[in-house]
Amino acid sequence: MPDNPGTTGGSGGATAHRLPGQGAASSRTPPPRPGPASDDPPPSRHAARTVRSYDVRRALTLIAMSTVIPGLGLIFTKARKVGVILLGMFLVAAVVLGFMLLKGGFVQGAGRLGTGKGLWFLLFMFIIGGLLWLAGIVLTARETMDLRWPQQTKWLQRGFAFVMCLLVELVKFSV
Repeated sequence: MPDNPGTTGGSGGATAHRLPGQGAASSRTPPPRPGPASDDPPPSRHAARTVRSYDVRRALTLIAMSTVIPGLGLIFTKARKVGVILLGMFLVAAVVLGFMLLKGGFVQGAGRLGTGKGLWFLLFMFIIGGLLWLAGIVLTARETMDLRWPQQTKWLQRGFAFVMCLLVELVKFSV
């Protein structure tokens, strides 16, 4: 008889109860992901190009997401924890800056940031925040790069990440 939970098995009428994650059920591997993210080699050149183009689009999209909001693209990679930390730091900094500006009115908040301590605070926020933002973009590019890509594709991704870093710096210094 089959060794199903709650039925008599081959051990003389004893019932075998398995909890989820025990016995044969625990050796299950997750089902393969459908589509281009599968680890099996594609059957044709066209399929290989389709898989690579999907991976490149995904990588560039995640880099762009990390450019718009720090750490957002990292959440969808293996470095999820780092992405959550960067995103959390960004949100906390935005809330603190918003609170400082809007506490007692916008003009008074801006005047408070215009003092010596306020300027040091802004300098610290811009330098440390900017460096962490750039590190998030570079880490997103590194995490999404596939070693099997041709050199042309790798350089395309590196160039895109570089341009996104320049864009963040130009916006940061124009403010």
